[in-house]
Amino acid sequence: MTRLEKRSFYAFLGLYLISSLLFLALAMFWFYVAHRSSEERMLYYKMRHLADTINSKVITAHMQGRPFALDNIPPQYHVALFNTSKRLLYGTPLPLHVDFNQTFYFDSNNSVLISTGANEHLGVHYVVVQTQQFKEILRRLQTDIFWMSLVVFSMIVLLAVILSKIFMRPIHKKMQEIETFVKNTAHELNTPITALIMSTSRAQQKKVYDEKIIRNISISTKQLHDMYRSLTYLSFEQHGEADEAVDFFETLTHSIAHFNELLESKKITATFEGEPTIVMIAPSKATMLVNNLLGNAIKYSPPRTTIVMTLHDNRLSITDSGIGISPEKLNSIFLRFHRANAYAGGFGVGLSIVKSICDDYHIGVTVHSKEHKGTTVTLTFTA
Repeated sequence: MTRLEKRSFYAFLGLYLISSLLFLALAMFWFYVAHRSSEERMLYYKMRHLADTINSKVITAHMQGRPFALDNIPPQYHVALFNTSKRLLYGTPLPLHVDFNQTFYFDSNNSVLISTGANEHLGVHYVVVQTQQFKEILRRLQTDIFWMSLVVFSMIVLLAVILSKIFMRPIHKKMQEIETFVKNTAHELNTPITALIMSTSRAQQKKVYDEKIIRNISISTKQLHDMYRSLTYLSFEQHGEADEAVDFFETLTHSIAHFNELLESKKITATFEGEPTIVMIAPSKATMLVNNLLGNAIKYSPPRTTIVMTLHDNRLSITDSGIGISPEKLNSIFLRFHRANAYAGGFGVGLSIVKSICDDYHIGVTVHSKEHKGTTVTLTFTA
C-alpha cells in the first residue's frame, strides 16, 4: 500500500475500533448493572428465605415449649439473634457492626438482612443474616465480563481488519489506476514535447524552416492538443455544449485532414467513402468520437498498411490492419485506464471516452478484432 492508502486504512481502522470499543464498553456497563441488580435481588430472596426459616423455627420452638437450636446454617452465612435491647441471644458475634435501623443493606461488600418476623418469641426480636457471598458474585461477574469483552473485542478487531481491507480494495484499485494513468500521461507527453524541442532546436540552428521540421512540430502540437481535449473531457465532460445537427461525413473528412501528417509520417493509407449522415450531437463530442477511433487505428497500425472508413446507412465503420485485440480482452477495452496491450503506449482512456459519448447519444458501438489481422469498430446511429 502507498503512504496515502496506509493513512486511510489506519484512519478507518482506528475510527471503527474506537467507536466499537465505546459501544462495547457501554454495552458491558449496562450488562454489569443489570446483572448486579439481578444478583442483588436473588441474594436478597435467599437471605430472606433463610431468615424466614429461622423465624419459623423460633416461633415453633416457643409455642411447642421445645428448646431452640440455631443449626443447619449454610457456611457462607453468619446468623445472630438479638432481643429488643440488641443483646445477642443465639449465634456468634457478627464480623461487622449491625445497623438495626435498616432491613437490607451492603457494608464493605457484605450483605446484611435484618428481620423482625420472630415477634419476640423466645425473646428474639431481630434475626440478622450476614454474608460475603455478594463480593464473590461480583468478582465472578467482573471476571466473566472481562473475558467476554476480550473475546468480543478480538472479534471486532478481526472484523475491523477485514472490513478495512474491503473498504480499501476499491481505493487501492483506483490508486493503481491513477498511478498508471499518471505514468502513461508522463510517457505520452514526453514524446511530442521531445519532438517539439528537437524540431524547434533544429529550426533555430538551421534558421531555415523546412517542411519536415514544420510537419514534426504540427504533428506534436496536434498530439498535445488531442491529449488536452481527452483530459479535459475526463475532468469536465463538456456537459454545457449544446447539441446540433452534425454531418459525420464532414467530421470524418476534417479528422482525416487532422491526422494527414501523421498518416504520411507512418506511410499509412487512409481510404474513405460514404454519404452525408446527420446526427444531433455536440460538435466537439462528434470530433472527439471520430478522432479517438481514427487515432487508435493509426496508432495500432504498422507502417505501410491501409485504414478503410465507410459511412453508409447511418453506420460508420473504421477498419485497420493493425495488431488486433485478443478475444479475452475485448470485453474490457471500454474500461477507463484499461489498455489491451502496450504496443503504442496511450492513456487507456480513448475507448472509454468513445463508449461514454455513445451511451449519452444512444449510438451503438461494436468491435470485431483478430490478433495480427486488424480491428473494425462500427458506430450505428439512431435514425
